[in-house]
Amino acid sequence: MLVNLIDETLRVLNGVDYIDANCNFKPEKFEYAFNGSSSLNLGSAKLVGKVDRIDSDGTNLRIIDYKTGRAEASLKELYYGNKLQLFLYACAMEKSFRRKVVGEFYLPLHNNYTTEKNNYSLKGFFENTEDNVKNLDNRLTAGDKSDIVNITLSKDNLARKYSDKELTTSQMELLKNYAQTVSKQAIHEIESGYILPTPTGVSSPCESCPYNQICLKDSNAVVQRKPKQVDIASF
Repeated sequence: MLVNLIDETLRVLNGVDYIDANCNFKPEKFEYAFNGSSSLNLGSAKLVGKVDRIDSDGTNLRIIDYKTGRAEASLKELYYGNKLQLFLYACAMEKSFRRKVVGEFYLPLHNNYTTEKNNYSLKGFFENTEDNVKNLDNRLTAGDKSDIVNITLSKDNLARKYSDKELTTSQMELLKNYAQTVSKQAIHEIESGYILPTPTGVSSPCESCPYNQICLKDSNAVVQRKPKQVDIASF
């Protein structure tokens, strides 16, 4: 068990080192805690927390949240309020550092126990500008697909649009504002005593909820939300 743990640790470290060696973002802060004056105001409440890692390209910031399992960022998760973390972190870091966050990513540390190729890559959202794409993977030429971040380079040096994770500057700001708006609404509902379950089929938060056995989510009184197709226009 000890040998396996050491081997896995080395694979993770090599994977992270591979990402760092092929981009222009360099680590600036680890386990950065934001609280007190650096907390994020969300109406009547303040968000405090700790960001796993903050990188800089010399001007702008990139935030990374390590995940021990598989993690995917999606607009649908954000739209239904299931995964607000990355965008709320981005808002908090922009307040703390007075610098722009141009990418927010999960880094899943799942392991398939091979060393034949890079097993670790960033999953998330980024501003689709020529400079930022180059900084996220500085090896790319037209048509190349990155193995360290979800980017395939087009002939005009932008990320080819395969999903809504390649964002314009205004779209990135829209999603940051949306995450704050949803959070403020949730806080208002909690304060007003509203606790009616409204689960969706987007993810399974009920599975890890400690109140799962006493919740009325399966009763006829609860309306199960049916998630619709979500794209950037939905916001």
